[in-house]
Amino acid sequence: LSLEGPPPITPDGLRAACAAQLDKRDNVVAAAVIDGRESPAQHAFLAKRQEWETELRNAVARLRAARLKVDPAPHIRPVSGFDGYIDKGVSDAMARPDPLQRELALDHLRWRLLEETAGLNAFTFEALLAYALKLRMIVRWTELQEKRGQAAFDAASAVAF
Repeated sequence: LSLEGPPPITPDGLRAACAAQLDKRDNVVAAAVIDGRESPAQHAFLAKRQEWETELRNAVARLRAARLKVDPAPHIRPVSGFDGYIDKGVSDAMARPDPLQRELALDHLRWRLLEETAGLNAFTFEALLAYALKLRMIVRWTELQEKRGQAAFDAASAVAF
């Protein structure tokens, strides 16, 4: 999988593969992740992901608040710890001048965190959940590119005619 490439499988294809291979409980969790309906209570991996996602969003809120010279406290959510890696990654991403490049850098950070959280064994349920979450990111970026391309085409067509 790569954020820069097309998805190698559709969400429906992954859902069907999971239904054929997983027990009922794991299939419910996998389908929820594929559909974007997951809950941290469903699996320890998802709880860990929610923890670092909250930390990542807190770091973004602190940087934006500093830029606007406002108090970040109303936008900060509780987390159990602090990860300097996340803070540094967000700082690096937010230093980019283009909002699109900032968002892409944040997704690259999320990608690395998913890989670290899933661990090295590619044959675990955690690795499958990470795969599904990465696939969702790829599909999102693919849709963004298609929408931008269509908007540019429509704008050029309106001017040309």
